[in-house]
Amino acid sequence: MKTLWSKLNGWYDNLQNKPASEPEPEPKKFPALRLIFGPYNLFIDNSRRFFMLGGILALVMTAVFLLLGQNLMCAFDTNSRMDLCADSPVLYFASRLAGLFLVSVFSVRIYESCYAGAAFSWRWLLRPQKADAKMFAAYAVYLGLNLLSLVSAYLLYVRVPNPDWRIEFAYFTVVSLGFLVPFVLLRFYSLFAFVMEDRPFPPLRQLWRDTSGNGLRLLVSFALLFCVLIFSLNSVINNFRLVASENTIYITFVAEYIFNLVVLLNIMFFVNCCRVQKEFLFGEK
Repeated sequence: MKTLWSKLNGWYDNLQNKPASEPEPEPKKFPALRLIFGPYNLFIDNSRRFFMLGGILALVMTAVFLLLGQNLMCAFDTNSRMDLCADSPVLYFASRLAGLFLVSVFSVRIYESCYAGAAFSWRWLLRPQKADAKMFAAYAVYLGLNLLSLVSAYLLYVRVPNPDWRIEFAYFTVVSLGFLVPFVLLRFYSLFAFVMEDRPFPPLRQLWRDTSGNGLRLLVSFALLFCVLIFSLNSVINNFRLVASENTIYITFVAEYIFNLVVLLNIMFFVNCCRVQKEFLFGEK
């Protein structure tokens, strides 16, 4: 009994002498100009690396899409398609997976070249890495999560209104949650930098806390990124639409190559954006 009483006294004394827990640090404030324009500044600093790596991988993507019959010029209804297009859903799906994998490879290589000091070599460029598969999975997950907003819009469009307002309100509330997912994901894009470095993630709770109060800055940054993406791809498509009637092998190859190069350019902007966030939140190392 005495032993039990002494243990209880010791436990009480420890509680009394326990130091107060340290308050959580304040959320960090992103520098607005660097967050918004930093990805494009980093591209200017590393433009030579982009054209070297992007030029090679855009050529590989062009060859893959031409072989699978899913090139850019197939989107135009012309009379001279030269059997370069295939209507097979299987080939279309395979080309999208192949394109996403090559984009993942480019993301990892451009990150390593610009920020990890990797020296160019054909073995380094072509040898598969574990980070390639992780980046492919990360892109697939994020694309799927961002598409939830489109699923929500479709479900609200095709729904049949319910006469019971409570059921209608509950349905609208639950389905509309999909519209919030892209805004929540804005605070976690720095995780892509850890994937490209093949390092474990930091605690998600810490990341959520540190990005608190930066929602508008992040939204403006990705809104500009989205506008650049739409403008650049739309410009390429509209320019080659004018020569669709002259759909020769040469024009098809050039159009596909330039389109893929512009896609990789926007991927580099995205990679740089993730790098800027990661660098500010966790430092360069």
